[in-house]
Amino acid sequence: MSNHSIAFAQLDQMFIFLSGVSLIIPIIGPDNNSYDTVVFSYIVGSVHDSELRFTLGWVRDVVTFILPAESPMETLVEMNLTRSIGVSNFNIQLPRDLLCHVRIPPAVLQIEHHPFLTQQRLVNYTQRQAICVTAYCSFGPQSSVAGKLKDASFYPSLLEQLAIKKIEKGHGKTPSQVLLRGSTQRGIAVIPKGRGLLHMQQNLEMDWSLTFKELQCISLSDQGKRFYDPVEHGFDLPVFE
Repeated sequence: MSNHSIAFAQLDQMFIFLSGVSLIIPIIGPDNNSYDTVVFSYIVGSVHDSELRFTLGWVRDVVTFILPAESPMETLVEMNLTRSIGVSNFNIQLPRDLLCHVRIPPAVLQIEHHPFLTQQRLVNYTQRQAICVTAYCSFGPQSSVAGKLKDASFYPSLLEQLAIKKIEKGHGKTPSQVLLRGSTQRGIAVIPKGRGLLHMQQNLEMDWSLTFKELQCISLSDQGKRFYDPVEHGFDLPVFE
């Protein structure tokens, strides 16, 4: 890793994280005349010397929030105040609906993605629309937040699976590098958490390739298991059902 620092900011609306923009919503609501101004001002005030992407995630009311929120975000892109717009935790129907109404399509779809939940059809559809797929929770139950959920302990560690360990030894890599490369080699961006400089350097080492057979082997663990579901967090929002 070089001494150059890369500044990147992402404002994530996903209400489960209680981020700033999502706190604006219950206070004023999209139907309030000041809504666009407040969201616009919040984002402009957050832009310094960093690249900014504003991401729409889980929302309680898709109809009254997503489309009204999209318009001021498009204005920010047109004014070069934000680089791009992203969406998060959408199934296939939501981005299809969004693409029918927006002027500027989302650049990124951020989803939970790991060998227990590959979501391959969603990935294929999204990539056909020229939307970049970004994976979070790349290590499944071993990811930082997922590991705290009540049923995460019932699932075996992806980092300890025999298939992953075998691939790891064959390439001289760590299990986490194998899991990350399994995503990036499919054209999926990853945002793993790094503990220290060495770990971050390892996360960036993607100048090697898995074989087709190894990629298939990694995907064999797919069980459709989702660790991040609003229903599991106490919200009556069955977006994935």
